[in-house]
Amino acid sequence: MQNLKKITLGAATVLAALAPVDGMVAGGQDASASTQETRLLLAIDERPALQADGSVVLTGTVRCPAGESFLLTANLAQGSEFHGNFIGGTCTGEVQPWSANVAVAGADYRRGDALARAILQPSNDTFDQVETANTVRVR
Repeated sequence: MQNLKKITLGAATVLAALAPVDGMVAGGQDASASTQETRLLLAIDERPALQADGSVVLTGTVRCPAGESFLLTANLAQGSEFHGNFIGGTCTGEVQPWSANVAVAGADYRRGDALARAILQPSNDTFDQVETANTVRVR
């Protein structure tokens, strides 16, 4: 698991995993470096929303090299079992939002603490998988 940092993006506080990626620049270029670098970002919002049907919408942000396709796995556990959903997307090179509805067959989530986990995987080998997990408060 990557190093977690608490950051604020707009009005949301998120828990983020950051990792370097060759070939991209974040916020400017270093003229002394022969290869440019950006940071992968994978973040989970700390306050996911409980839906009327008992599911939870996990949200967060992602940043990866522009034009790269990715698969994001979002999981949530209240108790011992994780349940999740997959979403795919294309990276813009900028911070971009993601959202995944997570449901439990035959049961409902409830308000309160839960463990959320997200895994960002490239569709090819342009960057390494990034994972983040932390306790969130379902509202």
